Amino acid sequence: MMMDEHCPRGGELKVTGQTIDGDRMLSRFRAIGPRLGVTRMEIEARIETPDGKAPTLRAIRYFGGSFQSMTAQQLTDFDRKRGM
Repeated sequence: MMMDEHCPRGGELKVTGQTIDGDRMLSRFRAIGPRLGVTRMEIEARIETPDGKAPTLRAIRYFGGSFQSMTAQQLTDFDRKRGM
């Protein structure tokens, strides 16, 4: 299970033992590390809402991804354009 505590959007992303290519996906996150920017990942996922808990996005399959490095100001502008 992974959660980005610093993401203003909140939410939670689950990568379980049932996730196909879960290790590839986690390796990608580790390679990016704590750098500022936007990560785009192509995944197959399902939204799960357990009773009384916040919704989670359960990754089922990882197809690939990319990372775009940004300054703090660029990241703020990126979020504003998307209403966040």
